Parts: sequence; structure tokens; C-alpha cells
Amino acid sequence: MKKLTFSLPYLVLTTLFCVCLIIANLIEIKTVDLGWFTITAGVIVFPISYIINDCVVEVYGLKRAKVMIWLGFGAGLFVSLMLQLALVLPGGDDWTRQQSMVDIYGTVPRIMFASYAAFLAGSMVNALVMSRMRHKDGDRRFSLRAIVSSLFGEGIDSLIFFPIAFGGIFSVDTIMSLIITQTLLKTVYEIFILPVTIGVVKKVKQLDPPATSCTLDFARIKYVWVDLDDTIWDFANNSHRSLATLFERHQLERHFKDVDAFREIYYRHNHALWDLYNQGKITREFLQRERFLRPLLEVGVSADEAEEMWHQLHVDYLDILGSHSKLIDGARELLDTLRSLGYKVGVISNGFKGIQFNKLRSSGLEDWFDEIVLSDEIEVNKPDSRLFEYALKKATTNAYESVIIGDNRLTDIHGGAQAGWQTIYFNRDGKSPESDEANLTVTDLHELIGLFNRNKR
Repeated sequence: MKKLTFSLPYLVLTTLFCVCLIIANLIEIKTVDLGWFTITAGVIVFPISYIINDCVVEVYGLKRAKVMIWLGFGAGLFVSLMLQLALVLPGGDDWTRQQSMVDIYGTVPRIMFASYAAFLAGSMVNALVMSRMRHKDGDRRFSLRAIVSSLFGEGIDSLIFFPIAFGGIFSVDTIMSLIITQTLLKTVYEIFILPVTIGVVKKVKQLDPPATSCTLDFARIKYVWVDLDDTIWDFANNSHRSLATLFERHQLERHFKDVDAFREIYYRHNHALWDLYNQGKITREFLQRERFLRPLLEVGVSADEAEEMWHQLHVDYLDILGSHSKLIDGARELLDTLRSLGYKVGVISNGFKGIQFNKLRSSGLEDWFDEIVLSDEIEVNKPDSRLFEYALKKATTNAYESVIIGDNRLTDIHGGAQAGWQTIYFNRDGKSPESDEANLTVTDLHELIGLFNRNKR
């Protein structure tokens, strides 16, 4: 059986989770009126346990979240049992607060049962919803996952706790009010501090990157090569915005239903053409012409008009695209980390020379890299090993000391592996098929920051 190990960041989060649960249960017996709302005092701390729950599921997965939940349950149950034992122990001669203690904590058995039944159900539902959504979305839409999972978890928690804890004590209307208001208020609370939650997740990923199958030999690495588009430079986002500007500038609503229809048709043809280009089956000029000509023809633009339009669309698109500067989240931090650790860093890209330098310039990275190798220089594209060999020669290094970080399984990972390089597959959305040729797969560049820091030479 595989042994389950725990890191320091995970243990810190688990400890905080248990502490929040215990405090919440001790103060949950007090109700507080806030204008039209009636809440329990536990609302000030209990949502923090759900935030920690979300962080653990996001970084460590459902299995470790369940371990944390059961540990929290055990810790809280132990505290409650010790409190009941303290109540029945005979008081000393100077002890005069027995009745006060009984008044406050004498109802704990009922509160305890309600709390832990609600806690187990709510926390498990929260973790399960978070895990299911993450499986579907990959690393995308964390904020939505955190909010939706908390809404489900808090709802189940309140629906179980209040009827059991206060049934027969409070009116039905008061209990219903507590269920609704606490669910909503706790969820709003978590939305309000969502930036903190996101920051914690990123920090934990840096300190303790998720476990992954890794055959990467860090000791060999001296030169780190990065693909540009969708590995460092956020091509998907920048292209999306550029096409919207192009649509407006050329009044393409004359031919396309709307900008989304234009982008969908363009992306479909562009991706197919790039696949052919990367395989060396078409020329750069053919790709540049056809990716705009084909969408125009598809929507019924005459051949003559399409021929007149495509070139200006091509020129303007590249000009607009090169002016955008959005980088992949964590890219600049990763590059700074690699430089600070003493690695040489280069770019190796299939993009066109003029536009790629414009991208680097607009992003403030033009003079950052030790070497920039573009397929235009020798008219050979990745995954052709000749481009990798050319990069090594240009940088005066060798394959044994080189690693490539890239988002494309064919051009970056297969190409790098065939050239004898180590490879890091940046599976950005977490949904693309894995690569058997990758020495390491990550879904977030922040994971690499932690890995390189931990394995620095």
C-alpha cells in the first residue's frame, strides 16, 4: 500500500482547520441580531474552515481533504467530550461558577451532535463539489468552484445544524431565518475574502507543488528553454482581444453574425492550418493567406472581395496582436526565479520573427533572454530536431543540459524528447491528454517555481 505523507504546508492548513472548527463549536451557542438578520457567533470563524477546505482540495486533492475533515471531526469531538467531563467533575470549595458553566455548555451534547453531523455532511459536500468541478475545469475558474462548493456545503451544514440544535427552543420561523441568512452570509463572507483564498492557494503551490510523476533530472539542467505562445505569452487571451479589435476596425459585422462567430470560424481554420504548418506540409505564406481567406469565403464573401481583404486583415491582425502584453499567470515570476538560480534561459518558438519580437517588446521581455531562436531563422519548425540542434549550437550548449517547457505535446514535448532534451509539459487547462514523453507535467507555472527552488543546484 502506498504510504500517505504530509508536508508542512498541509499540516499547517489542517491545524488551522481543526482550530477554526473547535472555536466555532464553542461559540455557536450564542445568537446575534444584526438588524433584520439573526445569526450565531460561529459565523465569524466557521467559513474560514470552508476556505481552508477549498485550498486543500485545490492543491492536494479530495483524498487529503477527507483526511483533514476526519481529523477536524476527531479533534472537535475530543474537546467536546473533555468539556462534558469537566462539567461532571466535582468542583472545589472555591468554585462558584458551576451553574454558569452548565447554563452555557450543558446543552453541548445536543449542540455537539448537531454540529458534527452538520460539519461532516457540509464539509464532505463542499470538498466533493470542489473536486468534481476541478476535475471538469482543470485549473481554470477556481473562484467559481470556491463559491459554488461553499454555497452547497454551507447550505447542507445549516440545513442539518439548526433544526437539530435549536428545534423546540426557537420558533420554526427563527430556525428558517437562521438557515437562510447564515448560508448566504457565510457565502458572501467567503466571496469577500476570495482574493485572500486565491493568494493562499498560489503560495501553497509554490511552497509545496502538487505531487506528480517526475523523471526530471534537475542536476543536469543548465539551460532552460521556453516556448513563447501559451507558455509564457498569453496567446489565447491576446489573440481573442485582437480579433475583436480587428472585427470592429474592418466592420466585419457586414459578413459575420457577430464577433464570436467570426472568432469561432477563424480559430477553426487557423488551428487546422497551424497543424499542417508545424508538420511542414504548408508554407508560412500559405498559412497567413488562408487563415483569413477561408473564413471570408465560408460566410459567402465573393472570391474577388476576399482576395482584396485578406492581406489587410493579416497585416492589421499581426500589428494589433503584437501590441498586447498579457503574460501567462506566473510567467514573469518563473523567469525571474530561473535567472536568480543561475540558469541560462532561452526562447524557442515556431512563430514569425517580426510578430514574436513585437510580443516580447510589448511585454518588456525583448532583452531578457540569453537566446531567442525562431523557426523563421532556418525555415524549420518544431518538432523537427534540426531546430533544436540549431538552438543548441547558437547557445553553445548541449542536449544533456537542456530542458524545454512547452504547452504543445507535438511541437514542444515530442520534438524536445526526440532531440534528446528533457521536457516539461505545461498542460495549462489540466484537461488536455497527458504526454508519455514528458519528464514532468504541470498545470500551473507556480508549481515550477516551487520545484526549481527546492531542487536548485
